[in-house]
Amino acid sequence: MAHYHTSPSKSVIVILLLCTIMFPVMTHCDEKNEYDELPSQIQKFVSKYYPEIAVSNYDFSDGIYHVTLSNSAYMEFNSSIAWISIDGRGAILPEMLLYDQLPTALYSFLESTGNTGEVYRMSRNSTIITLGLLDSTAVYDIATGKITN
Repeated sequence: MAHYHTSPSKSVIVILLLCTIMFPVMTHCDEKNEYDELPSQIQKFVSKYYPEIAVSNYDFSDGIYHVTLSNSAYMEFNSSIAWISIDGRGAILPEMLLYDQLPTALYSFLESTGNTGEVYRMSRNSTIITLGLLDSTAVYDIATGKITN
């Protein structure tokens, strides 16, 4: 009478258990490493204004850091780690971000016009800061402090 062994061998069970345990650990490490490669100033910026949101993609090309958050904002920072653009990708930008990062006169303008909750993107260069609002655009001249929209 032949004896048939139908249960998996112990080595197969051990391998399957190790794979089940190690796969999530290995993929988590990959994600964490990408975030850890970001300059610390960008890490602090992201965690301050977008806490609990993971970085889904990051790269550095042509002197610009490109950072995409999971189902959230897209940001660009120059080689000096200053933000040059932040796009909420359909969501409003956090009010604390606006308050901390915009000149006082520009933030006051947003408050006085009731637009602090309607800023969807912002960008800047050496001469102007541009805010993309719900129905308009506001442009702040850095040299003069003049705001046009």
